[in-house]
Amino acid sequence: MADSPLQLEYALEPSWRKGKRARRAIITAILLLGVVASVKWVGPAWTHGKVLYYQHQCLTHSELPSSIVYDLNQKQPLKVIAKDWEQFYAAFSPPGGRFNATVFLGELRRKDGTARLVSIDVQSIQERILLTYPFDVHVIKPATLWKQAELCSNTSWTVPFPAELSMDRIHAGQRDNARADHFTITSEGPRGSVIIDGWLKDDDSVLLEAR
Repeated sequence: MADSPLQLEYALEPSWRKGKRARRAIITAILLLGVVASVKWVGPAWTHGKVLYYQHQCLTHSELPSSIVYDLNQKQPLKVIAKDWEQFYAAFSPPGGRFNATVFLGELRRKDGTARLVSIDVQSIQERILLTYPFDVHVIKPATLWKQAELCSNTSWTVPFPAELSMDRIHAGQRDNARADHFTITSEGPRGSVIIDGWLKDDDSVLLEAR
């Protein structure tokens, strides 16, 4: 009598092995989600962190009253740009701006107490003796942990000086400790000095006037 054919028997896969493969699939999915999230969120988060850091540096920026930030008397004109302002603006508004010399940088407050970051930059001047200075004015609503910074205004001012004076050297602007909306910039020439007053207005504009 012939032997009956052998029957192959297949054992079921152990449950622990199925669980191990499921865990691997979950971990792989989490890693892929992490890569996608990093591309979408880490870059902007890093940029926002830079904005917050350099914004703080700009808001607390200070220079001695004797510091010269713009001087046409030298053979090679002196033009000092605040590095923190350059870094902030590059992160805030890529690829950044082109600045000539930063004559005022810091926090000012409107009369209602609202804080603003204010930057005053003197535009490029080719002539040595001038009766006016053109300024670029930026007023920025500071960023918070959850909100982006906002440009409130960007305007230009030309400040006239008395006709008998020529101004060719500018000192770093100074905040008024008695008034949070006020600052001064001192400019010098061969016949003396002139003080420029600046006020942050409630509409986020800046008024500049020579005394």
